[in-house]
Formats: sequence, C-alpha cells, structure tokens
Amino acid sequence: EVKKLVDRNIRVLIEPCERRVFKDIDYEKAGAIVTNDLSPSSFIIGVKDIPSSKLFAKHSYLNFAHVIKGQPQNMPFLDECFAKQIRLFDYECIKDAQTKLRTVAFGRFAGLAGMVTGMRGLGEHLLAQGCATPFLNISSTYMYHSLHDSRLCHSISQHLVYDMYHSLHEAQQQMMKMGEMIEKYGLPPKYGPFVFTFTGAGNVTNGALEIFKLLPHEFVLAEDLPKLHKNYSPHKVYGVRCTTQDIVHHKQKQAQFEEQHYFEYPEEYEPVFHRQIAPYTSVLVNGMYWDHRYPRLLTIEQTKQLHVLRPQAMLALFDISCDPEGAVEFLKKTTNTDQPFFTYHVDSDEAIDAMDGDGILVLAVDSLPAELPKDSSEYFSKCLFPFLERLATSDSNVSLEQQAEHLGTEMYNAMITWNGELTKNFKYIQALRREHSSKLTDSDNVKSEILKIDGHLFDSGIINQVLDLIEAHGAEYTILTLHSKVNTRELQTASRLVVQIDLMEEEGSITMEELRNKLETLCELHPKAAAKLIKLPFGAKHARKAHHVEHAAATHQIASTETDSKVLASRRSGAKNKNFIANERDEDRKPHRNILIFGSGFVSKPVIDYLSLSGNNHLTVASNDVEAAKALSNRYCTVLEFDVTRDEVDPLVAQHDIVVSLLPATMHIPIAKSCIKYGKDMATASYISEDMRQLNQAAVKSKIVVLNECGLDPGLDHMSAVKIIHDIQERNADIRDGREKEVITGFASYCGGLPAPESANNAFGYKFSWSPIGVLRASGNDALYMVDGKLQKVAGEQLLVDGVGRYTLGKQSNPYPSLNLEHLANRDSTKYIDKYQLNKHDIKNMYRGTLRYDGFSDMLYGCRVLGLLDDKHQFRAKKGEKWYDFLRKLIDHHILNHSYKNAPVRTHYDDSEFEEKGQDPLQYMIEDIMMKNTPWSPEQIALFLQCLDNDLNIFQRNNGGECIQNNHDLVINAFCELLESKLCFDHVDERDMVLLINRISTNKNKIYESSLLVYGDEVYSAMARTVGFPIAIATQFLLNGEISKESFHHQNIGILDATDPSIANQILDKCEQHGIAFKSRVIAANYEKYKMH
Repeated sequence: EVKKLVDRNIRVLIEPCERRVFKDIDYEKAGAIVTNDLSPSSFIIGVKDIPSSKLFAKHSYLNFAHVIKGQPQNMPFLDECFAKQIRLFDYECIKDAQTKLRTVAFGRFAGLAGMVTGMRGLGEHLLAQGCATPFLNISSTYMYHSLHDSRLCHSISQHLVYDMYHSLHEAQQQMMKMGEMIEKYGLPPKYGPFVFTFTGAGNVTNGALEIFKLLPHEFVLAEDLPKLHKNYSPHKVYGVRCTTQDIVHHKQKQAQFEEQHYFEYPEEYEPVFHRQIAPYTSVLVNGMYWDHRYPRLLTIEQTKQLHVLRPQAMLALFDISCDPEGAVEFLKKTTNTDQPFFTYHVDSDEAIDAMDGDGILVLAVDSLPAELPKDSSEYFSKCLFPFLERLATSDSNVSLEQQAEHLGTEMYNAMITWNGELTKNFKYIQALRREHSSKLTDSDNVKSEILKIDGHLFDSGIINQVLDLIEAHGAEYTILTLHSKVNTRELQTASRLVVQIDLMEEEGSITMEELRNKLETLCELHPKAAAKLIKLPFGAKHARKAHHVEHAAATHQIASTETDSKVLASRRSGAKNKNFIANERDEDRKPHRNILIFGSGFVSKPVIDYLSLSGNNHLTVASNDVEAAKALSNRYCTVLEFDVTRDEVDPLVAQHDIVVSLLPATMHIPIAKSCIKYGKDMATASYISEDMRQLNQAAVKSKIVVLNECGLDPGLDHMSAVKIIHDIQERNADIRDGREKEVITGFASYCGGLPAPESANNAFGYKFSWSPIGVLRASGNDALYMVDGKLQKVAGEQLLVDGVGRYTLGKQSNPYPSLNLEHLANRDSTKYIDKYQLNKHDIKNMYRGTLRYDGFSDMLYGCRVLGLLDDKHQFRAKKGEKWYDFLRKLIDHHILNHSYKNAPVRTHYDDSEFEEKGQDPLQYMIEDIMMKNTPWSPEQIALFLQCLDNDLNIFQRNNGGECIQNNHDLVINAFCELLESKLCFDHVDERDMVLLINRISTNKNKIYESSLLVYGDEVYSAMARTVGFPIAIATQFLLNGEISKESFHHQNIGILDATDPSIANQILDKCEQHGIAFKSRVIAANYEKYKMH
C-alpha cells in the first residue's frame, strides 16, 4: 500500500520502529522516508493512542482515539486536540454508508488468535486437573513462524526478503493435527460432551468459529443440550451458536419472542443463559456486544450456583470481547500476550495469575490481533487503503461542506474534531464529560439504579435538566449509553440515555425511589421532550463507576438513522436462516407505499414482519383486538381499532395503496367492494366464494386485481401444481416430430396442518392454534372427485365416513412413510380440471384431500353424531355451566326431538339408577347413542369415550370439571371454545407441522410428485409461515408491478387466484428464502395403487 501511494506521487513518512512486523528497510525499499520528524506530514496515521505531547498543531490524525464514549482517561487527549485545532478521525467511526457496519477493523483476527491461544491455556488448565489432552499440542498464536508459507515472503524489485513472520497458516495446520489426535484418542470421559458455546454475531465470533471448525466437530441446537450427554462421542467437540432467544425469555412465558422488541425493551425480559446453556457448556467463547441495558450472560452469583450444581461445567472462558465485569461479571481484568490467562476462583471470588486447575480458566487479552501481526496488518491495510489518497490530499482549511465532498460519506462521518471543537455528530461527548469523579464509597447505604430515558432529549434540553436534578439531590451519575437518531416504537429520530444513578441513602435524605419519581414527573411535564423513563433491572454496580466507564459505555450510533444495531447474540449461521427477512427499505430510491392489513390473528405476524422490510412500506393494522395487533407490530406500523362488521371501511381503504385481508372469508366482501370503489388492489388467502366471484365484472371495470387463494391451501397447493403441469405442457409444446406426447391423466393433492408427531398426543391427533370453526365446518362440506373417470359424490353429513381415505401408498412411494395419515375429500375437486387448464377428456382421476392423522375423522364423526357440530339450530350454552351438564341437556333435547337417526335404547336416564351400579349416566347415554347411530365396534366406542374423558375432560362433574367460559347460542360455538382450550399447543416445546403432497400422473406410467414439509419454530408456526409469507410476497409483487396485470390467464384483472404459472413461479422462488421449499421426484408406478382405499 505504501508503494501504491508513492507511485501516485504521495510522499510517505514512516516513524522508525523495531517492534513492527514490517521492518524499516521494507518501507524504504517501497519508497517511504524513514524519519523521526513527522511534522511535514499533512495527515498522520497511527493505530493505538497517540501521546498528547506528540500532537502537531493544525494537523490531521487518524487512529483508535478512544474518546467517543467519553472515556475519562482520554479526555486530556481530546482537550489537546481542541487546543491545537487537530482534525481527528477515528477508525471505529468509519462505517459503510448503507449497512452502518465498520469497514476498518481487526475483529476476525481477534477471534482467530483468541481461539488458538485459548486452546493452549485450556490444555494447561486440564493438565493441572490431572488430564493430559490433545489441547496441550497447541501454542499461543504469536509463537507460530514459517519460512514455507508463501504469504510470509514479500518481493520488492524481484528481491526476496525472508523473516520470521507470525503465520496464521501454521497455526491452522497445528490445529488440524490437534483435531486428528482428538479424533484418534478422544477427550476424557469425566468431562462428558465437550461443548464450546459461542455468543456474538460479528467478525470476532466468525473468526473464532473459523478455528473451531478445523477440529472434528458437530453443531447442536441450544435446546438439545440437556439430552446430549445421553448420546455423544468423546472423539469430537460440540459447538453451540447462541441466538438472542437462547439468552433471554420474555417474562410473560406465552409471549412471542421478537428480537427487536427485546433490544428496545430489555426490562420486559429475564436471563435464562445461566439455566439453559451454561450448565452444559465446557468452554464459553464470548464475542458478543453488551451494555448495562441488558442482562449479563453470567453474574457472579449465578456462577457460584452453577459451580455447586455442575462442577464440570464452565471449565474455561475465552472472552474475546474483553469487557471487564461486562457480559460475564467474573471477568475481573484484562491480560496481555505475555501472560494471557488467569484463573477465577469461584468460591472466593478472586482472580489469580497461576493456573492451578481449581477454578475457571479465563483468557482476556485486549490486543489479540497483534498475535497475528502480519495477517492482521495486511487485512487492515487493504481495508484502509481506499480512503488513504483522499485523506492525504484533503485540505482541513476549507469549509466542512467542501471537506465532505472530498472525503466521502464514510470518512467525513468519522471526523470527531475540527477547528477546535467537536463536529456535529459528536457533540454528545460533552454530555458524557459532565460526569465527575465518584465521592461515594462502597456502603450498604449506597443504592444504585439504571434508568433508560427515550425522547427528544437534546432538542428540548431535558437531558441537562435530568442531570441537574440528579446532582441537586446529592446523587452521582454515570452515563452508560447515549444514542441519538434512535427510532423507538413511539418516536422517530429520538435520543436514548441510559444512566446509572448512585445515591447515599441517609436518614432525612431523599430515597432512590423518590428521586426516580421526580425524574419521571420531569419527563411527563416536558411536552416537547416526549420522554419516557424506565427503570432497568440489570447491570448496576454502585460506587465503581469511575473505574469502569470505558467498558460500560456503549458504542454510539450517531451516524445511523436506525435503532442501535449491535446484536447480543447471532442467529444460527451455517444453513440459511429461514427467519431472516432482508431489509429492502431504501428511503431515498424506492417509493413510499401505504398498506392496509385487516386482522391481527394467527398468520398476521409473518405478513407484518415481511411487508415492514420488503419496501418503503408503512402498514396500518386494523383489528378489533388492539393488544394483539400491537404485540405483532413494529415501528413501521400504525395500529387502529377497527371492526369490519361495524365500522366504515371506505375511509380506510381510500388512504392506502393496497389492502390485505386476513379476516375470515365472509368478511372480505365489504372490503373488496371498497377496493373496487377506490381502485385499490387487494390480496386474501381465502377461497373465492360465490359472493366474491360476483364482484368480478366490477373489479375488471375498476382495473384492479383482487388476488385470492394465496396462502397454503388454497395457495401453495395451486402454485406447486401448476408449476409441474406447466412444465409438462411446455415439454409437449416442443414435440413436433410425431412422437407421442405425455398426457396428464390424473391429479391428486393432499394437504394438512397438523401437530408435529411428538406433539400429537390426543385421540384426535390434532391441535388448534386458531379458531376451530373452520375445521369443524369443513368437515360438513359436500365433496366431489373423480376415480377412473367416474364422479364420486359425498354428502357433507357423511363426509367423515364416506369421504375418508387412508393414505396407504406403500413405503417405496410414500414420501413420509413414518406418518400414519388419513385424507378427507376436500370440496369439489373436479373444478380444478379447468382451473389448472387440464384436458377434461384425458383426466381419469382428480382428487384433493385434507390430511389428518389416522383416527381424526372417527373422533370428529362421533362429535357430529352427538350434535356438537350443529351450526343451524339455536341451543343456549350458559357461561359457567359444566360441560357434563350441558352435554346431558343437549342429548336429552335431541332424544325428545327425535334428532338421532336411530333412537337409543332408552329415552330417559335416572341418575340414582346408575349411582347404585357405580356407573356414569352420561357415558352410558353416549355409548347407547353410538351403538345405534355409528358402524363402530365396541373398541371404537370405548376409544371415543376415552377421548371425551381424557382429552376434553367432559365426564368430570365436580371440582375440576370443564366449564363453558362464555354464553353461546349455537352448540358449535361452545364446542369450538372447548376445543380451543383443551386441544391447543400448550407447551413451549410443542410445534406444528404442514404437509403438502401434489401428484400428477401421465400416460407415460409416471407420477410427478412435489412435496412440502414445514415444522413450526420459535418464531413462526408452520401454518403461520406457509400462509403468511406467500400472501405477503404476492402483495409486495403487486405493489412493485412484478406481477403484471397483463399475464393472467383468461383475464388480466378482476377476481383472480394464484394459478397462473408466472405468478406461481415468482412466489415459490421467493418463498424458498423463508423456509418453504418443495421437494420434487418422479415415480414410475401404476396409478391403480394410488386410488382411495
């Protein structure tokens, strides 16, 4: 890089130094001038701190200045920059204009070096415990030299100069040899599975992982750690990459975890790392950002408890982030390259320099990149070089506007001082400097709290009033974090202050609670500030602030218009993260769109999450459940209380560019009419009803698209089907030489949302995560399908008997042979012959079915026979009434009105008669009815009674008996309430599953299969994912004009669905990025064995 600058006629002066990995002679041969006098330079570049005495007046400097957090020890240096009118730049502030990430940094090399050096210490630590392990066969990073690595040679004018440069390559080779020894000899069984736990999302952690992956290893999920000891190999090491959700949980156990919400409101979360991950961790590799707003990974007290319960856990800490008393509280001090380790004695809470094997080995070197000086220097220099020519030729005497134009955005935003004062982006440092030396001493009377204040703190001047109020009452403060241009859920471009208050509570003086109340009142009474104060539960360390400001303060994000983007813990890397949504907002280049979303139900979250980031969209979420809508929303959303059955739709629709209805299908019509009226496109995930179809002509006239059937079923099932059909038809179009064309003769589609097998623990084999009403009503729909060219009709009342088939495809042809499934004929399958543009003369088999676990239809049929699915006749269910009593009353009503096809043996049941026999009258009544009105065997009837008892708790009459929670006029609604309560996902580790199989048979004795299997996870249920993302993606495509209104079959506008191949392919391709990926295969088979049985 020096030679390139010299070749561009830039004079380079180098201060002589014998400690550098690159020698003075190398610089001279590159054309630099080695001299002790740098005063002729216009721009001076260093790395670490520059002594104040060496600053030349009116010069420009670039280094790690360590002033942007208001670090007290470096304020004299900042004052000297003011006095000498220094133009000061800081590497930490050189950030990419788009991503806001640092572009000139050593992070990766800290991770690389820390992992290698840490392994050496681990080997010595375990040896002190009496175990010789392969970890002994590694040295600290700085000990590696090589004359063979080509990167360690450099050529100047074809002359090779060799030196003993430190080599990453050789360290990697030695690490792999160590891995071979682990693979061959294993690790001591006394330690159990040897688990390395990684925290952090950035280059530091990625560098550490780079080294770790050189060992024989296996990555496991955090939730699998408790059972790892049952099945592990000592011949490899295990890795866990912590996510934020692994570290904290919401205090409301049932709340959906949202990472961004945690970053904004950490006080609503509690730490769980010490309970769920630390007990199974052998080595903690910490590379994460932490500040006092957030809970620590491990406190001293938690570490003591862990040491008692699991003495073999937490053998070592490689703290590459090197933050004393930060995320890991027992990190007492930093270390250096010569003595990189200390041992933390848990019982005595002491750090000793010896490695005696008794406590936790700690690596805390704060200059790890220097252990790889050549590799680090080369990388750093390459990152910096694009800025050097502009820096060298920049004139500090011209205006800031002219400097900005010459320097470019990245370097201009890294300028801290100019002309004797702080630049605009760094004015906040003055507020940090208001802190004074602590006069408080450690005492039981010293109380400490950490407060977070969001608001317009600088514009209103309230920040000074807050600090004045604290001082006026004899308290001291430490500013831990100060951000400007933060976007919170309540405010845009606000500021955030996180401050620790230390107060000596004495008799007659103000208490901490009283002071906090005064500060809250100040915030409330200052309208311009719009300030909100929250007490944070984490991180306070009273009477120590003067010693720890540098480490406690958070990095500022002044140049960013987004919320502080530092991430506590990474999402799992490796495989593509299906929960990651790319931020495609571009405020300057993309148009702003307003999207209206009706509904805040089960599938709304992925729709809101996706559309918030897929463009410059502002979302209005209109819902009659405001709290649910707020819980799902983010800063790009406005929540509006709205009831489509009561409120006026037109004013809302008129104000937006597109409308998404996530409401039940019956509620779409008034919304669609309003969209037609105002010319707004609309999207739904529902089937096209007859009422919706009637609006087609009006929609065409209005030149809008009302895109329906764009969820899972209907939606993805259509898209997968038409993709295969279109491919076959395209191939046929190319056959022109008389060869026989491939003709589609049959179609079968099976789709279902189910509990995952391990969660299907009731007789229905089913659980509800939203209202069961749709499932119950669908079980009474008429069905029409085709088998061997003959139409098969099933009346709705008999669907659960005559419309049920067993999915017996055989293990060779069933893509999921371990699942015991049945399928239920789904409405009119034959209409899809035309919808999919198939030749009705060729089609012999046409079937669409809903998948359920075997036995579901039997259980639901029993409920139908009893009258529990009746949605036509009013029958009062009273709040507080026992289900036992209600069901008896219902059965009596049906017996008296002759509602059962075959009357039971008895028409009256006397309780006293059954009590004498020790029998339950209700069970007897139901058994009697089932025997007369179903084809069931006694065993099937017994199973049904067991289901009503164990799964629905209906037969419990006294304490603990199930009660009706609300008044209902229809039996089906009361039954829905019961199912929603009893057959729900009630454990955090339960998950759902979506299964979709499309099969298309042809005259070539082939079956083309496309299958989809999706499991729910901690972010989205499988059903929410597979319904929400397709409709969200389609909505953004409509907004962008990527779904052309000219490309649809039959007509280019109006009431449409997603069966056009161009639409299907676009949406399916995008869905793959979000965990919705179909698998395809071709099966040579006779279609006979795929018919219903």
